[in-house]
Amino acid sequence: IPSLFSSIALTISEDSTHASQEVSLAPDAFGNADVVIKVRDARGGEATVTQQFEIDAIPDIPSVTSASATYGQRSSNGLVITPNALDVVFPINNFRISNITNGALFTSDDVQITDGDFITEAEGSEGLRWEPASAIDGSFEIQAAFSPTSLRSDPLVANITVSKADLTITADDFSRPYDQDNPSFPVTYTGFVNNEDESTLLSQASVSTVGDLGEPVGTYDLIPFGATADNYTITFVNGTLTITEAALSVVANDETIIYGQLLPVFGGTLTGVLSGDKRLLEWGSKAF
Repeated sequence: IPSLFSSIALTISEDSTHASQEVSLAPDAFGNADVVIKVRDARGGEATVTQQFEIDAIPDIPSVTSASATYGQRSSNGLVITPNALDVVFPINNFRISNITNGALFTSDDVQITDGDFITEAEGSEGLRWEPASAIDGSFEIQAAFSPTSLRSDPLVANITVSKADLTITADDFSRPYDQDNPSFPVTYTGFVNNEDESTLLSQASVSTVGDLGEPVGTYDLIPFGATADNYTITFVNGTLTITEAALSVVANDETIIYGQLLPVFGGTLTGVLSGDKRLLEWGSKAF
């Protein structure tokens, strides 16, 4: 048996006019080999058949380092592809990339790779870059090849762990006078990526406070809550509601008297008194 084959199965059938043969080979190496088959019949007749086989080399499965990425950012390391150490006779020159899922793949020089593309061994050794399409883990398949036209190895699946982006929602500080209704308090978003805004949230943010109408002058927390998102980890930051004193205006009426006359009852205008407040005011004058 030639050294290229670990086993040969031979089947011979014969009738009055011809004979047939069936050979099953299990190659464990590549190259050219001659298989010599000798057939001898019961009458002592003998025939020899030589069959040449050419076994092509197939690359072994390569390896790839792990990688992680954050939604909205392209990974900066990992995804280094290395040929199998068993591929020493013929060098691995290319890797075929396919089944890119949940993201986009780039070389270290920012050239995008699409399904079915071949990259060079050098590009694989420099590491590839992953850009997530969402906060879902991504993957792609790699096959080693001696050239883009040669046989390829079985596929290796590369997996990328993807994290959510950080989003901060801050309740804006707000000030209002005493005894006014609260508005719909605004918030500020920090951390949206890919030109996204609050319209991408699954539910919108709201703001609560105990500083309601009628609460005394002072400061109160503005507490944002309620926003949810698929691709963001949300942090809420409180703001401050400041309730200020209401404006109150007191204007005395002008009066004219003649010297020696008794003082009249003075009066004036009081502006800004709120409902429910007590009015304690004494109008008077000091004459010299």
